[in-house]
Amino acid sequence: MLMKLEKDRLVAKVENLETNLAQIKDTNEDGGTIDGGVSQTDMHSSPTKTQISSISKKGASPSQIKQRTQQSKFDYQKIQALPRQSEIRKLDPPNPHDHEEYDAINSHMNSVKTFKGHLMGVTSLAYNPKKDILATGSDDTTWKLWSIPNGDLIMSGEGHQDWVGGVSFNPVGNFLATSSGDGCVKIWDFINAKCKTTYSEHGQPVWKCDFHDSGDFLISCSMDHSIKLWDMVQTNHSRFTFRGHVDSVNSINWQPYSCMFVSGSGDKTVSLWDIRTNLCVQTFYGHNNAVNTVKFNLKGDLIVSGDCDGINKVWDIRMVREMTQFDSGLSSSNCAIFDKSSKFVLVGNEDSTIKVFNMQTGEKDGELKGHEDAVLDLCFDNNKDGYLLSASSDCSFRIWQ
Repeated sequence: MLMKLEKDRLVAKVENLETNLAQIKDTNEDGGTIDGGVSQTDMHSSPTKTQISSISKKGASPSQIKQRTQQSKFDYQKIQALPRQSEIRKLDPPNPHDHEEYDAINSHMNSVKTFKGHLMGVTSLAYNPKKDILATGSDDTTWKLWSIPNGDLIMSGEGHQDWVGGVSFNPVGNFLATSSGDGCVKIWDFINAKCKTTYSEHGQPVWKCDFHDSGDFLISCSMDHSIKLWDMVQTNHSRFTFRGHVDSVNSINWQPYSCMFVSGSGDKTVSLWDIRTNLCVQTFYGHNNAVNTVKFNLKGDLIVSGDCDGINKVWDIRMVREMTQFDSGLSSSNCAIFDKSSKFVLVGNEDSTIKVFNMQTGEKDGELKGHEDAVLDLCFDNNKDGYLLSASSDCSFRIWQ
């Protein structure tokens, strides 16, 4: 009976989709466009009990109809109670970076290329894990894909009603998640050139989003003080909402190849969460102002956090302690990342500079200048001896080497 119900559900879903498509054509509702050409809408509908029952009735006698209808209702309730979900216990594979050795960066890198491709500030960056493609999000409500290092525009997407504050690729590189001031998180499908899903459960602007290394989960953080876990298999609603911060959650990042993630908040704390228990397992105190950014190193044993006072702290999660601190001066720290060797921390500041701090000495080794306004995000490409990329409020992104 369950196998038949699964078949019936699929048939009903196809009929629903056909109906939705017809309605879309009539109403011309737009959920987002890629390259300004393809109209999108979210097409997530579940078959109702009536739809399942009506399919079961075909070719049956009155007594069979009654029996099947009652059984269908019972089994459908069981299916609703046990939705298909991604396996959390499989999310803890060995970290491939544990045995990799990376060279330290040149702390005096030069800006080799500058690209101005947005009408307003560039807020966020993400590097495709499979190809040399950079995603940018902007205050102009759009996201764009660029070929690196040439800087050729590959694709752009529209659909958000406010600034795009976060972008994140899935591990395969065929989906991009975007988070926005309109309170929505969108998943964009490059192959089918459409907005695949829109999540709108956050009550306020969504600052950042981050795909898990498995591609099965996405997390997002919001001004509504919450973090939401989205299951890419069960896509109609969030799987869990993490609460505990008492102010805006400004930044999140998965621990590489793990079931845990870190968050930074306007309540001045840095918290570590485990999705196996849905609990906060550790909170780090020490910042005296709102935490703007948090990021793991590649090996996942260190976290860097930066706050509005320009104070940047490195936390050792194994020893559960503050390891060191870097002062960016009077300028707010908007973003902070480790280089691949974990020997340097790079901080993007409100004063338009990128400061490079040495983990061993605790001193500033270099300062990268070139942007004309606040530096909002930083990332590295996927090559061992590659590029640093930076995003700024001056409407540009730069490549450093």
